[in-house]
Formats: sequence, C-alpha cells, structure tokens
Amino acid sequence: MTELPEGFGVALDPSVRVYAGGTVLVGGDPVRVLRLTRAGVDAVAALGARGRGSPAARRLGRRLVDAGLAHPRPPGPQGQPDVTVVVPVRDRAASLDRCLQAVGGEVPVVVVDDGSTDPPAVAAVAARHGARLLVRPVGGGPAAARGSALPELATELVAFLDSDCVPPPGWIAALAGHFGDPLVGAVVVVLFGAMALGAPWVAPVDPTHTDWGKIRTAPTWTNPFGTDDLGRDNFSRVIWGTRISMRAGVLSILLALAVGVPAGLISGYYRGAADQVIMRLTDAWLAFPFLILAIGLVTILGPSLTNATLAIGLRPRPPSSG
Repeated sequence: MTELPEGFGVALDPSVRVYAGGTVLVGGDPVRVLRLTRAGVDAVAALGARGRGSPAARRLGRRLVDAGLAHPRPPGPQGQPDVTVVVPVRDRAASLDRCLQAVGGEVPVVVVDDGSTDPPAVAAVAARHGARLLVRPVGGGPAAARGSALPELATELVAFLDSDCVPPPGWIAALAGHFGDPLVGAVVVVLFGAMALGAPWVAPVDPTHTDWGKIRTAPTWTNPFGTDDLGRDNFSRVIWGTRISMRAGVLSILLALAVGVPAGLISGYYRGAADQVIMRLTDAWLAFPFLILAIGLVTILGPSLTNATLAIGLRPRPPSSG
C-alpha cells in the first residue's frame, strides 16, 4: 500500500464515530468498522496534530483516506502556488466584479469574454482588477472559452472559476497543496482513461447530434456543460474528445520512446563514432522547426489524426520549450 507524502496529515471525516478510546472507528461510505492498535491510535493523533509520522503511520493515513474515514491535509503553503485563474464570462459584469474581487491580485487572472453583448463592461471590470482579457467574438460556451485560454498560459497549474463564484480566502493554497500527492495525478489519468473507454455508455447523447432549439444554452441537468453554436451537447463532445486526446498523447509518447530510447542506448553503449553521428543528427533534428515538419507531413501524408500524432511524436523538442 502506498503512503501519504511526507508532511501530509489527515483529518477524520465528521461522520466518523470513535469508540473504545480511539481504537475503533466507524464511518466511511460504505460504512465500515476499523480497529486500531494503540500504536495506530498514536499515529492517527500525530498525523492529525502535526502532519508528521513514520512511514507506517503514513501508510495507515493512506488507508484511512482510501476508506473514506479521513481526508488528506496537505502541508502549509511553501510560497505562492504557480497557478493562473481562468474565468469565462458572457456579460454578467456585476458577477464578474464580485468574483475577481474575491480572487484578489495574488495570482494571475485571465478573463475570457465569450461573445458578450456588452464587451466594454466586461473589459472595464477586468482592467479594474488587473486581469488579462481574452475576447472571443463568437460565444462557444464555457468549455470552449476555458479551452481557448489554455494555449496562452505558462503556469504549472490552472484554476477554472465560473464568473458567478465567490471563492473564500486561501482557497488556491488549500487546493494547490493537494497536488503534492502523486496519486492526485494518477486519479486524473485513470479518470481520463475511464472516460475514453466508456464514452459510448457515459455520454448521454450523440456528440454530433444537433438541436436547433438548444443553441448555446446554459448548463442544465440534461446538458451539464451546455450546448455549442449548433446545439450539440458539450458534455458528450468532451467525453468523446477524451478518446482523441488520449490516443494522440499516448501514441505520440510511445513513438518518441521507440525512437529516442534505442538511439540513446546505442549512443551510450558504443560511444565513439556512433555516439558522434547520433549526437550530430540529434542536434540537426533539434534545430528543425516543428511547424515546418508538421506542415510537411500534412502536405505529404494528408490531414488526419494519425499524421498529427506522428508529427507530435517526432517533435524535435518538448512542447514546453517549443
């Protein structure tokens, strides 16, 4: 069993009942009974009070969290998190003003105007709070607005916030601390994989179905993410789009590994002339503009997801530096 990261503590869920001097815990969902030794009681107390404990104590903490009996409590913030707040908005300048005032100016904020009928009002609120403004002349819904902001960001984390939300003080630090747990990233990967595999069963409607009576509607129980300009369900389109994203990401990484790992092993093992030839070819490849490569592949092989994946996998440098 994995253990909680060092510095993480736990807080018992309010629904948990403690009996026999702390040696019996009852709660969770589904309800279960967990019996602790005296050492286990001391470990839970240490994790709850100081957030510090031995590896055995942190393994017990992970078990409590997995059972729904406790919640992880990340360590205090070590400086300001590297995060950008993205707020999509369509009109509702007054709500946006309250939202940005609550966010404050401690972190960068990007406001995406998703086709407002009164753009100057939105621009004035964004300027008053020092937020960067991106304008979409034609609205596409909150999901499209959030997606259009991502290529403009360079921070490690992104926090999406609706314009009618008023977050409490310290919310960013409290949420960002949880990313110190590697399992948080694993949950995201598993969730995306499950969505990709289960798209035919998870998606409520056909992602290509158009309903001219539901053009650009707000989120509802029927359409959790609203609809786009053609009345298509955004939630279904996001779920089916996960398949494309996972396929492109996984295959491009496998392609990069298939080319890079053998070349690196050969270069490191044989050294000498083989090493020099491989390194000079690598230098030339790193100097090759990715955009020209992508256009060339599309021109020669034709536009398709497979060819786009090929271009990404053979990209001369990581996306973060390209």
